[in-house]
Amino acid sequence: MRKTFFIFLLVGTFLLAGCSNAGITTKTQLIKESQIFEQNSHRQDTALSRLSKELEATVALYDQLVPDSDLDELNVSLEARDATVAELTKLNKAQAELSATFKNTVKQDNKNFPISRLNRLTQSQDITTLDHETFMKYLDKAKETEQRVTDLYKNGQPDRSDLKAAVESTTQYYGALTQQIEIWQVNAVRSKNNAASLVKSLK
Repeated sequence: MRKTFFIFLLVGTFLLAGCSNAGITTKTQLIKESQIFEQNSHRQDTALSRLSKELEATVALYDQLVPDSDLDELNVSLEARDATVAELTKLNKAQAELSATFKNTVKQDNKNFPISRLNRLTQSQDITTLDHETFMKYLDKAKETEQRVTDLYKNGQPDRSDLKAAVESTTQYYGALTQQIEIWQVNAVRSKNNAASLVKSLK
């Protein structure tokens, strides 16, 4: 009996795994998933606006650094930045999973679904995923320069010229990050609008 139950459980697990990225078969389900996508895109837009302000505040703190500065306020600002980035990464993952489901739905070639709108939505998500990847590459480089600034303070007060060079290097990357956020945000809004358009066409 236990062996039979185990086999049943194992088969059920494989069936669930196989369905996790399956396409959508009903209009009601497609509307629901599209609305979730739209809501996530709105959250992305909001988080990106917050991230832009956090970067601006952090740059101001870097510009104020002098050899005898306390880094506590700067560290708090960096932690807030990282929390927002983690939120955006989580949202992007959720959106990518939904997009994969939409792509599988397109493959089913259901004549009752607006395939062109689905394609438009998944393409916009592919673009925002690239935006996220590009941002993370810039951020990794920015963190290297941030660490150089931190290291200068480990052995007491840093040399003023060394500090200035490290700060300038960091804020230069922040400029690139800010530009990337602007691009990312435009595409996130486009994804949101595409999802809203899809929902509207289904009702």
